[in-house]
Amino acid sequence: MLIAAMVLAILLAVAVLAVGVPKALALKTAVDQTVGLGLDLRVMRLTGVFEVLGGVGLIVGLVGKWLGIAWAVWLGAAAAVGLVVLMVLALGFHVTKRDPVQRMVPSAVLLVLSAAVLATWLMAM
Repeated sequence: MLIAAMVLAILLAVAVLAVGVPKALALKTAVDQTVGLGLDLRVMRLTGVFEVLGGVGLIVGLVGKWLGIAWAVWLGAAAAVGLVVLMVLALGFHVTKRDPVQRMVPSAVLLVLSAAVLATWLMAM
């Protein structure tokens, strides 16, 4: 179970960093997409910061697991919980905006991946 947890955590960390960094830095692509959704740019940046923190927390948790640092392992679990909550909120936002399913897919995929990381992480502890 440990290997599954590590592989899933790496995949999730890469994914959330890939979507979070452009939002946190307010890059043009992220800003254009956010304006199209009708979301405030401050909320976009905050969401990006949370995604980056979640990705970094997962990486720190992986390193902590590898080195046997207990607090870092719990940080990884907390990051997974935070990402689950963030993705539930993102899906809720898309539902309230009545977005088409295509716009909900990335949040739904990241939610499933976050839940899988959390479940395997807790089983591997």
